[in-house]
Amino acid sequence: MTGSVRVPSPPRSIVGWIAAGALDANLAAVVWLLAEGGVPVVVAGAPGSGRSALLGAIRELAGTRSRPALPSRLPGIVEGRSLEEVQAHFAESPLGASEDELRGLGVVLVLEVAATGRRHVVAAHYVRPIERDGQGHVQRRPPALLAAWDAARDAFDDYAWGIVTELAARVGREPAEFDRERTRRATHLAGLVATLH
Repeated sequence: MTGSVRVPSPPRSIVGWIAAGALDANLAAVVWLLAEGGVPVVVAGAPGSGRSALLGAIRELAGTRSRPALPSRLPGIVEGRSLEEVQAHFAESPLGASEDELRGLGVVLVLEVAATGRRHVVAAHYVRPIERDGQGHVQRRPPALLAAWDAARDAFDDYAWGIVTELAARVGREPAEFDRERTRRATHLAGLVATLH
């Protein structure tokens, strides 16, 4: 709860989350494709922000009730206001995640509740796994931003387009196929949201 503003119960479906403005259909479609392809999803935020409900909605949408690829001691929800806080929390005792494990986080969604009581995924990160280049050298590239909430515009800025080739490879798809499917799913989700109004 923020101040005296009543925070409504979190939505249970991804369509409800989109309708509430917590994320947009495009980001939901990207996360859907990644989760369906076995990429782990972690939702960070304050207690009471709806972290568990959002993660449950994503898992239901993607058909992944279990947490793919995360070590069992790392939870799918965590307290944190940034990717850095999430990584620090996981690296600290008692979890003590290694750098390799931290690079396996996949998608990290940072959920916040505004003073108005509205929920927003303020940042969606793609944590790149450790890779090897053509000569076998270990590559540790920094995380990429998939999307960010722009409060001034009351809209999301999409950055996933810049790494479509990488995202597609991660889930075993061709880039053009991944992009077509993302567009198809985003359109489908937006259509479902439109039926609610």
